[in-house]
Amino acid sequence: MSVTPRGHRLKELSLLEDGWLGNGEGVKPDPGVLAMISGFVSQLEREGRALPAIYPMAQEAGLSLAWRFPAMNVTLRAYSSTELELSRFNPQEEPPTRRANRQSITFSDIDAVMVTFKAWLSER
Repeated sequence: MSVTPRGHRLKELSLLEDGWLGNGEGVKPDPGVLAMISGFVSQLEREGRALPAIYPMAQEAGLSLAWRFPAMNVTLRAYSSTELELSRFNPQEEPPTRRANRQSITFSDIDAVMVTFKAWLSER
């Protein structure tokens, strides 16, 4: 079985150590978060859905995933395997309106995130 570019990215992130920012800051990603996000991204790949950019979160042991679509930007922040925040906004709106229309939902499991993410994609 071949490893996808997102799989390589998750492997890179799994190798980070505390202090990865180089100035003593940067918390290594939690192995549980990495495993959960790996499964989430694998499901997106199997379903042929858009794949996110994946970043470590400097102050938390979590990951941030970002998608950019013409009329919607979506971010998933996984602070832990039971603390997830999914948010979206329309990048075409002016900044004051964009902030006012930003939608953010907190979840405690990744399956609920997937259901909402798919619903948002169907609205575009």
